[in-house]
Amino acid sequence: MKLLLALMACLTIFPQISAAQDFTNSQSSPSLNWKSIENDFVKVIYPEEFRPKAVYVANLIEHYSSVVGLNYGIKKPKKVTLIIRNEMALPNGFVTRGPRRTEWFNAGAYSPFVGSLEWLQILSIHEYRHVQQQDDFNKHTVKFFDYLFGDMGITLLDALAKKSWMAEGDAVYAETRYSDGGRGRSPRFLARLKGILLAGETPTYDQFVNGTYRDALVNQYVYGYILISNAYQIYGDEVWERLTDKIAHAPTPFRIESAFKELTGDNFRDFYYETFEELRKAWSKDAFQDLPKTEYTLDFNPKATGKNLYFVRSDLNTLPAIYKSTPHGTERIVEVPYSEDLTRIDFFEDAAVYTDYVRDPRYGFKSSADLVLADLSKGTLKYITSDHRLYNPKFSQDGKNILAAEFTKKMTWNIQEFSLNGDRQRTLHLAGLDLIEAAPLNKDEFVAIAISKTGQKALIQAQFGSDKYKTLLPFSRNNVFSVQANSQGEVLFEAQYKGATEIIHLLLNDNKFAQCTTSKISAYAPTFVGSAFYYSEETPYGARTQKAELNSCAPMEASALVDYNYLGDNPSDNYNKFERVSFVDQEKLYTANTDKYKEEDYDSIDSRGFIPHSWSVLGGRGLSLGVTTDNYLRDFGSHILIGSDGEENTPFTSVQIDFKKYWPVFSLLGDIRNRSAKVMGTTQDLTWREGSYGLGVTLPYFFKNHLYSGQIQIGYSGKVLKTESFRLNDVSIPGSRASTYLDQQTTLLFTYQKAAPTRALQSPLGFTAQLLYEDVSGVSSEEAPGSYRTFGELTLYLPSFVQNHGIRLTGSGQTNRDGVGNYIFPTPIFNPLGYVYSRGFEYKPADSFTKGSFEYLFPFSYPDYNLGAWIYFKRLYANVYFDHTKYTIASADTDLNSYGAELIAQTMIFRTIPLDFGWRYIQKVDPSEGEGEVFLGTNLTVF
Repeated sequence: MKLLLALMACLTIFPQISAAQDFTNSQSSPSLNWKSIENDFVKVIYPEEFRPKAVYVANLIEHYSSVVGLNYGIKKPKKVTLIIRNEMALPNGFVTRGPRRTEWFNAGAYSPFVGSLEWLQILSIHEYRHVQQQDDFNKHTVKFFDYLFGDMGITLLDALAKKSWMAEGDAVYAETRYSDGGRGRSPRFLARLKGILLAGETPTYDQFVNGTYRDALVNQYVYGYILISNAYQIYGDEVWERLTDKIAHAPTPFRIESAFKELTGDNFRDFYYETFEELRKAWSKDAFQDLPKTEYTLDFNPKATGKNLYFVRSDLNTLPAIYKSTPHGTERIVEVPYSEDLTRIDFFEDAAVYTDYVRDPRYGFKSSADLVLADLSKGTLKYITSDHRLYNPKFSQDGKNILAAEFTKKMTWNIQEFSLNGDRQRTLHLAGLDLIEAAPLNKDEFVAIAISKTGQKALIQAQFGSDKYKTLLPFSRNNVFSVQANSQGEVLFEAQYKGATEIIHLLLNDNKFAQCTTSKISAYAPTFVGSAFYYSEETPYGARTQKAELNSCAPMEASALVDYNYLGDNPSDNYNKFERVSFVDQEKLYTANTDKYKEEDYDSIDSRGFIPHSWSVLGGRGLSLGVTTDNYLRDFGSHILIGSDGEENTPFTSVQIDFKKYWPVFSLLGDIRNRSAKVMGTTQDLTWREGSYGLGVTLPYFFKNHLYSGQIQIGYSGKVLKTESFRLNDVSIPGSRASTYLDQQTTLLFTYQKAAPTRALQSPLGFTAQLLYEDVSGVSSEEAPGSYRTFGELTLYLPSFVQNHGIRLTGSGQTNRDGVGNYIFPTPIFNPLGYVYSRGFEYKPADSFTKGSFEYLFPFSYPDYNLGAWIYFKRLYANVYFDHTKYTIASADTDLNSYGAELIAQTMIFRTIPLDFGWRYIQKVDPSEGEGEVFLGTNLTVF
């Protein structure tokens, strides 16, 4: 019964979610020349520029194929298709279906948050592990759904029955077990979890899985790694495969806990809390004594310039911003897009520089990382570069230039010098090394972090104009980062040491190292201030700015930071106590087996684009059989629907073939359907048959301006439309005849919104506008009358004077051609779970209508309360509203006014589906009457 209920709910909602995620911009640039090579385990599809690493990637997959599936009983993995997206600015990767493939973003490990392995090596374990997980899950009942719905059926049950922490935690486990690095050996990976547990209470399972507004918790990679690892330690190497087998028999949201009990004899909740309690005890010696409990606040990246101390502050109620601390107090200067895992900010006098990640206007698999210069005296931001991939910028010693690491189109990592206007100056490239960060010593020299071909990091001293360099700290898996230098030949940087990220000091004249912090959790982002230094100390409640004297640093040998001597014996970097698996011949994989690989041109219009990967019996407007195809690059696909329209209860067939490689996107459209409508002002049923064919064109455009992002999408379709077989109450209409029309539709979507803080209910400032114009005109004077309709909606998002409150103003309207006998459009644009007119009034077909709404939204509780796996209440909030509508039928106007309040629960259903619902009180003005109702809150719109 539970399986039936869960599947009914998800099969109703999931097709809508899937359709909403089928964006037209999930492609790479059309100028790329695609190639492919393959072996028994992988087919690698890559841009020509990636050729120097293509063999390396194929060899990596073959190398790890012998171990990555063993926990799942897979000794020889099935062959998988791998797409290399070489134009991305952020490092990432994913495994997906529709069709089955894995895609990797080749942006490199310029940040320490992914650990200290070579980037493609990480993906060849982590993402390849996901492939094995997904393949192992496709059995028993899941296999039946595969036959029934294709890839969509497997994806549905995966989301429903398995949680993402199981997959991601297990993949981190694998990357740590089968290497000499991995995130499990990096203390910064578990640092926030350590802080949470040292604060006292363990978050509930539902808080981790569903999220919470009470605190900043860790993601599924982190808590999943701990749960997965502890189960392996207690129950053996086969535990998760055996658990997956039980879940695959009965894939429901409730199955994981009962399956765990059947398999281990232990209660899952007991295992969950005992796991984190044991971890808390292991870390208890690092507890912060007498530290008062506060709301989560992150003070990061401190640097003193003159008499001012600048830093970045963020919390759950506000966006990250640069602050200035003076003897007179703390002042917020300017809000900035910031993530301590992905970027750092450098300061010089009244200026700051950082990297901002900007998406391409058209192609979703292309992005840039550009430099932003902040004027702290005016609180303004300015992009000084465009369409580059630049990271970890720092001012020169005199503040006249900026040094940044650049990832070029030729896949080299160089140190690039820029003027403050963004003009290129000098470049340093060192053959065989990736330079990911540099701190200037003087005009020509700098200290840099270099990465070898096998991913090991070293600290070097180099200078512009020379290919010679001096190694200061030898290559190792130590996850070093955030290097700073001064003009006196001193260096500060982050390095891992004995279970924490610590601040290390280096004197260049004698190459002497010293440990400057002994952290309970970790220390980050050091900067010099005279004979002292500032840094950020992680605490259970975020991070705070600390200051210490350089003469307090304790001498240490360089050897303590390399050759794995930096590893500790505590959970922070050695939770599983794995033996390290060194990869002696890793560098040879760049050229090994080259004779067995034959590079071929890859044409995106291949057979994969014509083979269905998903099919379903539920469409967006009713019961239907839908078939979807896509090629691997997602730039060609089709969707065919045969079914019954949910609004008119009539059969239809529709076909759409999309060509998404270029700008604009072109679509071939076809549609045959029976139509039904009420004759306006009567109860008579008019039915007829119509068909259409034509062409659609879409122009998507995405843009970003610091904390604001937007989208403009213009669409046009032109179709030949034919109508015939008119009947009134099932009786043929004498004299009716077939008609041929030209059906043209133009749409516009324009949205521009500011990023919202974690607890905000909506964007604090922005708007969304939608416009539609459709005209149906006879191709000759012989045809029956055509028609037209226009629809528009504008929503303004405004801030309130109260934190996390918001104001929403919405205006909408629709106009059709007056009179009777005109062509009748399908059901108008509407919200299927809301009101077209003012709340409390039913929709009536009209010649035109206009509507305006005022809404004031505010949160009042974060309950974090769950009823098993059925429902989790994440937030309760309210909405006070007033609606006014005027509609016109046959030149007669009617006003509809209502006001009231809504109490809304933001929930997660089955720990998978986000759903808002609540109770609404409606007070109609004319007639004066009140009523209450339960409603579902959604922004879903059907065209």
